[in-house]
Amino acid sequence: MKARLYLETTIISYLVHKPGRNAKARYHHEMAKRWWERRLAKYSVVTSESLLDELEADGIALPRTVQSELERLPRLSLTPKASALAKAILSQNALPAVAERAARHIAMAAVHRIRFLVSLDYCHIANANNWRNLEAGCRSLGHKCPAIGTPPQFMGADAEDDPIVDEVRKARAEIAARFNYDVRAMLSYYSDRDAQLRQSGKVKFYEPATAN
Repeated sequence: MKARLYLETTIISYLVHKPGRNAKARYHHEMAKRWWERRLAKYSVVTSESLLDELEADGIALPRTVQSELERLPRLSLTPKASALAKAILSQNALPAVAERAARHIAMAAVHRIRFLVSLDYCHIANANNWRNLEAGCRSLGHKCPAIGTPPQFMGADAEDDPIVDEVRKARAEIAARFNYDVRAMLSYYSDRDAQLRQSGKVKFYEPATAN
């Protein structure tokens, strides 16, 4: 029997978002995409009306394939118990007052006894600093907080191919080929490039600590 998993809004948001040149957004998009393609079928996935409402409120248009997949998933509702738990999470400062959306998602998953919750909301949901307080908030009303994780945490070996690392390795291989794998030539190139970046002021360098 597949474990039940609650799909939170940020997964879909990053999945359909065009990240452009922002490295952080590209990484989140790639992780959401890989999880969606490789792990969606591994769980008994549920979502909620809140997810669809939030996507609409944020003006996020869904591709037909994603829309179709979401429509077939069971949707949890914000029951009176879930609403009360969301308010308790906020009133007990398990999450800040601005995190109403996050509180609702956690509350619905907890009240409906969903085992896992996947999210890319690092500020509130997928933030280990909040988990102890979230667990206490759920227990205060007799519920168990779901186990919260990000796509890489739910993907296991499938997450080992990091898209950012892949991009760095590709650039490194291209530079090596450009200089015919001549170590002296590559070292000269990297030294010149380092000096250019330092002079430009566009990149912040952290110097290694020196021993006392």
